[in-house]
Amino acid sequence: MAANVAHQAGTPLNLVSGYVQMILGDPRTDERTRSRLRTVDAQIQQVTRVLRTMLDRARPPSGFEAVSLGAIITRVREVAQPRLWRSNIRLETSVAAGLPAVKVDPTQLEMALLNLVTNALDAMPGGGTLSIQASAGPKAVRLEVADSGPGLPAEVLSHLFDPWVTTKPAGQGSGLGLAIVRDVVRTHGGSVSAYNQSPGAVVVIELPVSGPPVTSS
Repeated sequence: MAANVAHQAGTPLNLVSGYVQMILGDPRTDERTRSRLRTVDAQIQQVTRVLRTMLDRARPPSGFEAVSLGAIITRVREVAQPRLWRSNIRLETSVAAGLPAVKVDPTQLEMALLNLVTNALDAMPGGGTLSIQASAGPKAVRLEVADSGPGLPAEVLSHLFDPWVTTKPAGQGSGLGLAIVRDVVRTHGGSVSAYNQSPGAVVVIELPVSGPPVTSS
C-alpha cells in the first residue's frame, strides 16, 4: 500500500518539478518569481525524499547471500566520498581481520549503512570525523558508525528508531531513515541501538554470524 501511494504521488510531483525547472530556465522569468519557484522546488524535493524513503521501506529483500561487511563498507565509502570532501569530514574505517561472513541482502544492508552515514554527516555541518568499524563477537558481527557531532538528545534516544522521530530541524528530515535501518536489521535477524560518546554519537548494528570469512571483492 505504502509503495503504491508513493509511486502514485511521485509521478505528478515529477511533472510539477519539470515545469518549475522549465520556468526557472526561461530568461524572461523575473528574479522575484525565480525566488518563489526555488522555494517551491525545495519543497518538492523534500516531499520526493519522503516518498523515496517510503518506497525503500516497502521494498522487500531481493535475496540473501553470505557477504563480507568489509566489501559493503567499501561501497558505501565510495558513494559518500564526494560529500565527505565537500563537508571537510575525515572518514576512518576499521574491519577486523578474519571477520565472519553475514547472510544478508547486500542492497538493503548498504542502504541501511548509507542512511546511518548520511545522518552522521548531517550531524557535522562544520566538519569532523566519521568512523565505521566492523568487529566480531561469539555469535554476532558488530558494525559501528560513530560521528564527532553534538550527540543525540537524551529525550529521543529511547525511541530513536521509531517512525517520524528526527533530530533535524523542521523540514529537513522525514523521520523515516532510522526506522528503515531498524526494519532492515530486524529482517536480517539482528538488532540496532545507539548511545552518546564524547564527542558525538554511535549507532551499533549486530548481525548473526553466518559462516567463515568471505574474501572481499
